[in-house]
Amino acid sequence: MDNVKLNGYLERGEPCTNEVFSGLVFKDLDMSGMIFDHVDFSRTQFINCDLQDCTLDACKLTGSIMESVNLNDCIFTNCEMSRVHLVSCQIVDTTFNDSVMNESVWENCQLTLSIVRTSPLQGARIDCKEIVKCIFHETNLDHCRFGQADLDNVVFLESDLRQTEFAGELFSQVVFIGCDLREKDFSGKTFVACQFTEARLEDSNFTGARVSGSMFAQCNLLRAKLDNLEGDETIFTGASLEHVSATHAKLNKTIWSEANASNANFRHSELEYAVFEKSDCENVSFEQCKLSYSNFDYANLAGTNFKGASSVYMHTHGATGTPKHSGNVTITNDMPLRRAELYSVRHKNPFF
Repeated sequence: MDNVKLNGYLERGEPCTNEVFSGLVFKDLDMSGMIFDHVDFSRTQFINCDLQDCTLDACKLTGSIMESVNLNDCIFTNCEMSRVHLVSCQIVDTTFNDSVMNESVWENCQLTLSIVRTSPLQGARIDCKEIVKCIFHETNLDHCRFGQADLDNVVFLESDLRQTEFAGELFSQVVFIGCDLREKDFSGKTFVACQFTEARLEDSNFTGARVSGSMFAQCNLLRAKLDNLEGDETIFTGASLEHVSATHAKLNKTIWSEANASNANFRHSELEYAVFEKSDCENVSFEQCKLSYSNFDYANLAGTNFKGASSVYMHTHGATGTPKHSGNVTITNDMPLRRAELYSVRHKNPFF
C-alpha cells in the first residue's frame, strides 16, 4: 500500500509531505525532481533508483540502504542520515546541509563537486572510488575514515581533523584552511600544491613527506617533525616554527619571511635561494646546510649556528644579533642600520 502511495506522488509529480515509508524496498524507481518534506525513509532500501535533483527537507533516512542510486544535484537539509549505507552511488553536485550522517558508510561511490556543511560525519567510513572538488565546512569528522582514494581539490574549512583518518597517499590541491591538525601523522604522504594557511599543526609529523609547492602561511607548526621533507618552493610566511625539526630536508626556493623559527633545527638541509627575510632565527641550527643565494635580510640571527654551511652569495643586509657560530657566513650586527632604514622609510611614507 505504501509503495502505491509513493507511486501516486511520483505520477502526480507533487511534493510528498509527512508520509511514512519506513522499512520498504524501492527498486528501479524514477524519483527525479521530487520534493520530500518530513518523510520517514528509515531502514528503507533504494536499489537502482534515480533521485537526481531531489530535495529532501527534515527527512529521516536512518539505517537506509542506497545501492546504485543517482543522487546527483540532490539537496539534503536537516535530514537524519545516521548509519546510511551508500553503495556505488553517483553523488555529483550534491549538497548536505545540517544533516546528521554519523556512522554512515560511503562505499565505491563517486563523490564530486559536493558540499557537506555543518553535517556531522562522526565515525563515518568514506571509501569512495574518487573524491574530487568537494567542500567540508565546519563538519564534525571525529573518527571519520577516508579510504584509499586520492583527495583532489577537496576543501576542509575550519574543521577539527585531529581524530580523522586519511588512508590515501596523495593530496592534490587540498585545502585545510583554519583546520585543527595537531599531532596528525602525515609521514610519507604526498601533498601537491596544498593549502594549510592558518592551520594548527603543532606536534604534527611530516617526516619523509612531499609538500613541494604547498602553502603553510601563518600556520602553527610548533615542534612539528619535517625531517627528510621534500618541500622545494613551499611557503612558510609568518608561520610559527619554534622547535621544529627539519633535518636532511630539501627546502630550496622556500619562503620563510616573518616566520618565528627560534630553536628550529635545519641541520644538513638544502635551503638554496630560501628567503628568511625579517624572520626570527634565534638559536636556529643551520649546521652543514646548503644556503647559497639565501636571503636573511633583517632577520634575527642571535645564537644561530652556521657551522659548516655553504653560503655563496648569501644575503644578510640589516640582520641583527650575534650568531653562535658564523662559519663561512659574513654577518655584522646591523641594528643601527636597520633602525636608520626603518626611520627613513617611515618618514618618507606617512602610511608605513
